[in-house]
Amino acid sequence: GSSAEALSPSCRVGPRAEREGRAPMKLGLLVSLWPLFAPQVLGRRVRAVLHPGHHGEHLALVEHRDTADDLFACIDVAKKFMVANTSREDAVKKAMKHCKNDKNLSDAKFVCPHFKEGVERALELEPKDKLFCAHSFCEATEAYMINLRGASRVPRTGSGSLLNFKLSPDCERSVSAAFAPDETLASSSVPDFWYAMCMNQDCAHFLPSRSRWCNVQREPTHSVLVCEAARRFALDEVVVHEKGVMNATQICDVYTEFVQEMGIDVDAYEQVIHGKRPHVKARSGASGKAAPEVAVALLASLAAAAALGRA
Repeated sequence: GSSAEALSPSCRVGPRAEREGRAPMKLGLLVSLWPLFAPQVLGRRVRAVLHPGHHGEHLALVEHRDTADDLFACIDVAKKFMVANTSREDAVKKAMKHCKNDKNLSDAKFVCPHFKEGVERALELEPKDKLFCAHSFCEATEAYMINLRGASRVPRTGSGSLLNFKLSPDCERSVSAAFAPDETLASSSVPDFWYAMCMNQDCAHFLPSRSRWCNVQREPTHSVLVCEAARRFALDEVVVHEKGVMNATQICDVYTEFVQEMGIDVDAYEQVIHGKRPHVKARSGASGKAAPEVAVALLASLAAAAALGRA
């Protein structure tokens, strides 16, 4: 029942939250997941917890959202189809079979392909020869879904949740300025362009020879996972673009479609793994600040678990 047992390579799962031993088990999970979320906690969002008078909404989210409990809930579901260590490909197949047999889904024919896409993307980030059990499967998918919510927070693109993303007028202005005086950009360059804009809008989209002067630094709003996902999505989109060039409006439209598509994938995952009704805003996808706030909640939970462990 110790955290060491829960995190061992054999993928043994420790006691459930309601059973004895919750504090050390939960602390172990939080420690193991912390590196995945730490970059998003840096900056003013951590200070908001220390000074709640300025951002009281952070404290409310700490109370109602618990990342470790989400992981426990995922493991409970995953144990139904992950009964032994299995390869990435087999894990996806087993997850899809579970999805197709889920009678509680709103529309399995629509939900399951998006669920599959999200799970595939999450597991592809792990070593190719890694074997997955329910525990490691959920560690990968939960971290991926949390980080993916940062797609709606990339500066100068828009605001809102993944499923209710509103494009900002700043998007076209920023995109146009990036390749001025040209009015268009080669379609084949759009995926790399969005990756660079996502990574660092102030400097990274310039050639290295033109960015030596740059010393602009932003507080983290999203992880590199978002930028990689945006590039991958754009690669598929520009293939079907008939014209060889795209203007700023079209390039921003690609990003809007990307955010919405990621929202559908996350929503499908929430339905299958957490039994959420489609598009329920109470779930963390509702706010454009969701991922940093989840990370702040994780930090608070970590401190609370540590206090329990010392008691």
